[in-house]
Amino acid sequence: MNIYKRNNLYWIKLTDYEKEILGKEKNRFSLKVKNKKHAEEYKKELKEKVIIKKNQVETTNKPAGKILFSEVLEKYIEYKKNIGEELNIGTIHLYDLALKHFYKALPDKIIDSYDKKDYNTFLYEMKNLAQNTKAIYTSRINALFNYLVKEDYLEKNYFRIVKEEKKKTIIVTDDQVNQLINYAKKTKLYEVVMLMKIGAFRASEAISITNENIKNEHIEIIGKGNKAASIPIINEMKEFLSTKPKFEQKINYVGVRKFFQRASKKLGFKIKSHDLRKYQLSRLANAGVNIYFVKNYARHSDIKTTLKYYAMVDLDKMRNEIDKILGTMEGTKRK
Repeated sequence: MNIYKRNNLYWIKLTDYEKEILGKEKNRFSLKVKNKKHAEEYKKELKEKVIIKKNQVETTNKPAGKILFSEVLEKYIEYKKNIGEELNIGTIHLYDLALKHFYKALPDKIIDSYDKKDYNTFLYEMKNLAQNTKAIYTSRINALFNYLVKEDYLEKNYFRIVKEEKKKTIIVTDDQVNQLINYAKKTKLYEVVMLMKIGAFRASEAISITNENIKNEHIEIIGKGNKAASIPIINEMKEFLSTKPKFEQKINYVGVRKFFQRASKKLGFKIKSHDLRKYQLSRLANAGVNIYFVKNYARHSDIKTTLKYYAMVDLDKMRNEIDKILGTMEGTKRK
């Protein structure tokens, strides 16, 4: 439901869903007035009617807890769409993966027949999965049952979320990165490795970059969640691009992963593609780059992610900086 202005008049337009919910009033989808305040009041009035009628319709149609669990995801996707929080393809895929493990452990049955014992059976089926993977899958199943409780299909949710493991972030050293780059020079992955190192690109982003993505002052990419983004071309990147690298070679993610596995064996230390991203972002943060610039260079939506996993403190630099400041303070006191 939104208000827009056309020909000096304010119009209120409803979505197809809102028109359907309003029933007999569905043809009253617009109001033409010159006063925006009146339009806002009418919009508020219509919104209240939509909420009331939606609740009436859903209360009438809900068979309490007498629906199969296999029907829930479709209802949940529609529900999220109706409240303006439509799930993207990647998120729906995670729900499908969670349900795959759910149905390995439990049969599809009427939703009010699931209990705490079923939850424990579900957990046992995932016993060989990593803790963080369990956390992702249990959070999806938990969300479905929470939806059922919120919408009055169920009285209680027995399915809880498993806690994630707190991983210690390890940053590779300058020497290790230099060794990797020298190793990469002899392979077709050199350009990709350099993009990941300088631009803090994810592997999936780096392998998708072509010459067309590289503009005069920035590089355009399709990032996580298919979101378009761009980063400025810093001097390091400018110097690399001046060598006129070619990005036409078709390389897939499996090829990148195998390259890093071979490099780890050859160089004698474990290194993964994402380590280059952590390395560069921590390097920027420790060099004194504004943390909000670091966050945007990483294309993070939340600065907490940058601070928690990527901006690792250089302890030697921290010690030297503190000693320098405290030494200056002590010198000032003596004077």
